[in-house]
Amino acid sequence: MRRIRLFASAAGHLLGYDDVIDSNGVRVSARERVFWGTAGNIVYSAAQFLIIVLLAQESGVEGVGHFSFALALTSPVLVFASLNLRLRQSVDVIDQYRFREYLLARLTGLAIGNVLILGIAVVLGLGVGMVALIMTLSVSKSVEWLSDLGYGLLQRHERLDEVGRSQVGRGLLQILGIVLVLQGWPSAFGAAIGHLIGSLAALLLLDIRATGALLGVRSRGARPMASLPTGRWPEAIARTKQLIRASFSLGIMGLLGSLYQSEPRYFLQATHGASELGVFTAAFYLSFVPSALVNALGAAAMPRLARAGEQGRVAFRATLARLVFQTLIIGGIGVLGALTMGSFGMRILYGSAMDGRTDVLVALMIAAVPWYAGTALSFGAISLGSSRGQAWIFLLGAVVVGVTSALFIPSWGVMGASISLGAGVSAILIAEAILVTKQIGLLGSPEIDSAARVAG
Repeated sequence: MRRIRLFASAAGHLLGYDDVIDSNGVRVSARERVFWGTAGNIVYSAAQFLIIVLLAQESGVEGVGHFSFALALTSPVLVFASLNLRLRQSVDVIDQYRFREYLLARLTGLAIGNVLILGIAVVLGLGVGMVALIMTLSVSKSVEWLSDLGYGLLQRHERLDEVGRSQVGRGLLQILGIVLVLQGWPSAFGAAIGHLIGSLAALLLLDIRATGALLGVRSRGARPMASLPTGRWPEAIARTKQLIRASFSLGIMGLLGSLYQSEPRYFLQATHGASELGVFTAAFYLSFVPSALVNALGAAAMPRLARAGEQGRVAFRATLARLVFQTLIIGGIGVLGALTMGSFGMRILYGSAMDGRTDVLVALMIAAVPWYAGTALSFGAISLGSSRGQAWIFLLGAVVVGVTSALFIPSWGVMGASISLGAGVSAILIAEAILVTKQIGLLGSPEIDSAARVAG
């Protein structure tokens, strides 16, 4: 714990964080905000990893494979339906849209997304049990996306401490729900039910309270900083439609970003079955754990990157370079851990089913290094309003992963899936570097201004 606090203090200093005053007039230190932001991502990511561990122990790698396929089917659709509104909120420093409009857009998207997911499952001819698993996870993830909308508001006001506390609570509540349900229902569907219970509990007990407290803040007689509008519903609906149109490219970006991560699972399920997909998922989630730090740092840096862009090229380049350097360190530590402790760790966590599969973990950890660096660069590009460029970059990644998956997975199985994912994230890293370099060169010109950043 002390080391995490020291890391938080150093990260806050590097990113130029200042103290803020909360809604009760209490000063919240930069170290506390970065600490909770980091801890929240770590605990939540660890919870998602622990879900896979619990499921593997209760129902084996085949159960993990079914759960993973359901996630792979629902995630791209719901990510698109969410329109990545959290990203827009975090840089909407001029309050172009109010919170009710963000909420209406999110609810509309999630409703359409769930209907679409059900239609896809029916068209694919999946069994009743699989459809039930898919829809349960879809509803649970939709609840999480509602929490995510509140996180966007909190992040814009640099209250990552509140976001982190909620993520910690949500991860623990999901684990508690899954553990309880798996005792009497040891299956992928039982895990999905427990996941839904935990997501609902977090939304009702934690997220509504935190968001509501911020919406109630007023500034010296002015209108609420982010409060619900008092205008009539027709106006709010019209503005919501405008927000949906403006955020469409962000939704496409999210869809493609989720799709390239899901494509290897589609090919594995089709060519090698649920058991091999379970092996890949088990190794993937273990390699995914360090990404919690990357996401925490990126979320913390987004408002600072936007402000650094207003100050000019030197300030923005320095802020982004620090972020990329930190992600490379995280990736290097992950590779070293996989090489030295991967076999022992997988045996302890998953049992004999993962014996002899350490090479998959090492390959995924190596693939994670360009993934982390590319993620850092994407945070920088998005803070400068390059959401449309991100969509094209993730399209490139989806094409590369799709082609390499078709080439390698039928013959090489899980290792082929690792290679295809590594090829895709490497292509994304190169494209992100080109894009952000171009955007830095435009800083200070009329082509990039604060309005362009918000309009995305």
